[in-house]
Amino acid sequence: MKVKILIGVLLFLIAVNLATIGSYVYLRFSHDHTRFPFNRERLDRRIRERDHRPDLHLNQEQRKQLFSLFQSYRSETDSQRQQIGNLEAQTFELLQKDPVPMDSVKQNLRKIADIRYGISLHIIQKLMEAKSFLNPDQQHAFYNAIMRARMNRPTPPPPHDAQQPQQPQQPPVPNP
Repeated sequence: MKVKILIGVLLFLIAVNLATIGSYVYLRFSHDHTRFPFNRERLDRRIRERDHRPDLHLNQEQRKQLFSLFQSYRSETDSQRQQIGNLEAQTFELLQKDPVPMDSVKQNLRKIADIRYGISLHIIQKLMEAKSFLNPDQQHAFYNAIMRARMNRPTPPPPHDAQQPQQPQQPPVPNP
């Protein structure tokens, strides 16, 4: 009788373990990642940014004005940022050719620099607008936040359709 109870308990524990492992595998690998993407690095970065975000002590009206300022900046510079992305992709493709057409690469780099200069002028215009409704302490904190965000900006990855560069092969080392 004791052996039958032990076998029953053992089978029960095996079933519980299989159910736990099955649930984990199902939740880990079968849900739709395109609808519910989970990126641990992005979550960690957002938590770090939240902890280091300066408090500008804005009132409700200032928040609305700053929010509309950011929205207008994004909408007004979106096409320029897309142009930069396209030019960077073209430059990457040009660098893959053999020999590299340096005149075309230099021309693309000049275009990118000109567009970024235009975006920088646009940023200055928006900072001057923000100056009209922020006090000097808020302006200083706002400027520091912008500079910190620019320094922490990740570099864009190469285009998805580009081939990965091959690693150069090391020559064999002769045995002494």
